[in-house]
Amino acid sequence: MCAVAPISTSNPMLFGVLKHAHPSEPAPGKHVWMDENGVLRKETAGRLTRSNYFLCGAADLTGFADRYLSLPASVHLTAGIASGVSEALVLPSHAAGNGVIARTNEYFRHPAGNALLTIDCDQIGDPDAVREELLNALPGLTRAAMATASSSSSNLSWPGGETGAKSLHCFLMVADGSDVPRALEDAHKRLVLSGAGRHKVATDGSFLERSIVDLQLRVPSQPIFLRAHVCDPVMQTKDVRLYDGLAPVDSRVAIPPLSEIEEARLRSMLLEARSHLAPEMARARSLYTGKRVQEMVGTWRAAGPRPDANKSDAEHARSWPFDADSSVERCCSDCCGHFCQSSGIPPPDLP
Repeated sequence: MCAVAPISTSNPMLFGVLKHAHPSEPAPGKHVWMDENGVLRKETAGRLTRSNYFLCGAADLTGFADRYLSLPASVHLTAGIASGVSEALVLPSHAAGNGVIARTNEYFRHPAGNALLTIDCDQIGDPDAVREELLNALPGLTRAAMATASSSSSNLSWPGGETGAKSLHCFLMVADGSDVPRALEDAHKRLVLSGAGRHKVATDGSFLERSIVDLQLRVPSQPIFLRAHVCDPVMQTKDVRLYDGLAPVDSRVAIPPLSEIEEARLRSMLLEARSHLAPEMARARSLYTGKRVQEMVGTWRAAGPRPDANKSDAEHARSWPFDADSSVERCCSDCCGHFCQSSGIPPPDLP
């Protein structure tokens, strides 16, 4: 059984917990060890193919932090909760049914009522400084109670070295968990509006709108990894901090939707950012297109003679239904899960 507490308060902050239960596959997450030559090795391994799910609750963030942020690396939180069950076996979607659920949006949701809102901050730095950056963009959270915890890649140490802080999880107790996807989206927008955008260029040359807020956690089935799997002599110290304040908070007030004027200003800032990155985007697109052409040429050559064999490889490559510019407004292959608003493509069910 998972060492989780039963729900014991009448109006708890709800969240989900997954415990790895596959008998032969490694638990998913970051694995860190020292090899025989004393060199630090890191690998992301394992999959959530078989887990035990538990619906959990805490009266406040202090109780949540004390119990759940000290769980082992084989236990993960979920961004939302499973629908209609307090405990369940979680298997791949093709095996779901008859009391078994899958880690897809068909089975998971963000609940109404008191719930956990997790802001995964992809920002290196002291937790207090990262929190200040959030509060500068989201002043409505200044009086909110908050728990922060170092990420699964942070605070690793071994003889002769350490990683220090890498990124941060910020936890809030909100009054209506069904607002979590909207709140995270608008938190990201307000970070960009504050000048804290972290936009990137994808390998295919597309523009990736980014801030320190990871938008993957809009998806209720998304796991939240708390620790790395470490082997002696590697160690990990979890840095957990509590900030007193109000809880639960009304996320619609603390992280309000953007006004029409703010939305217009955001669009202008994104156009400016895209223009600034245009040369880098063009270089990346050229490299990516060249690589794809070589891959397609190799595929055609491996396929053997073709009815239109009189065409050169270059002519075949140009006839491939690939438009380099079409990727500008869509999620790219190395994207961390953020689907651009203008794409109109909903997030897929996660594997």
